[in-house]
Amino acid sequence: MPQRPTIALLTDFGTREGYVAAIKGVILRRLPDATLIDISHEVTAHDVTTGALLLLDVAPYLPPGAVCVGVIDPGVGTARLPLAIECVGRALHLVGPDNGLLFPLASAGEFRAHAITSAAAVAPAISATFHGRDLFAPAAALLAAGATVDQLGPAVPRLVELQLPRPVFEDRRRCGQILRIDRFGNLISNILRSDLPLGVAAEALRFDVGGVIVNGLSLSYGLAAPAALLATVGGFDRIEIAVNGGSAAERLGLVSEMSIPLIVSWD
Repeated sequence: MPQRPTIALLTDFGTREGYVAAIKGVILRRLPDATLIDISHEVTAHDVTTGALLLLDVAPYLPPGAVCVGVIDPGVGTARLPLAIECVGRALHLVGPDNGLLFPLASAGEFRAHAITSAAAVAPAISATFHGRDLFAPAAALLAAGATVDQLGPAVPRLVELQLPRPVFEDRRRCGQILRIDRFGNLISNILRSDLPLGVAAEALRFDVGGVIVNGLSLSYGLAAPAALLATVGGFDRIEIAVNGGSAAERLGLVSEMSIPLIVSWD
């Protein structure tokens, strides 16, 4: 049985207004059998970095042939380009603005980027403030139906780059930082499970988050003492600082993830 086309959506629109519904409506009018996946619509307004991180984490779990639409677009209506990207060899396409949002996922491998200019890929009338509905949704439907990126417009030789911060490897230390705070108050870092040293016991690791020390790596949240501050590996293989049954952000008095260092060390 043929697989239904899949389009995954990421925006900072929230769900109180009708923006997400309009995007979905445009896609389903063009491609009624599409499966729509909501990655998130609760990204903080204009937070391109968090959006890029979510795309990078979620994309490996999408069905082959999926199209990811990212609409975190503070420059909508300006000269920034609307993009359609083929992730070569990864059975994945990306659609969204050329503002860095798509760059970390695209640049994880070979890619081809094209500007969205084809009349077939845009609405007859384009709102200067709602490209998600009038440019990105029609383009995504075309790609999910089998169109190629070169059919949507001319090649774009270079994208706006967004480099997510990477941990620094030192002798007996990994120096990273918190990238985002999730809805549970967990502090999500840029240090991956694979960045931890081989052969060092979990209980021998120390985690310094902004000067607060957490000893040992917990297998899961509930295996720490109730209300205890803990370090664990989250669902996307990133080191997290959390509280069993509570919020690490509240415990540490954090309202933003900006410039919070995380250092993992061992003897």
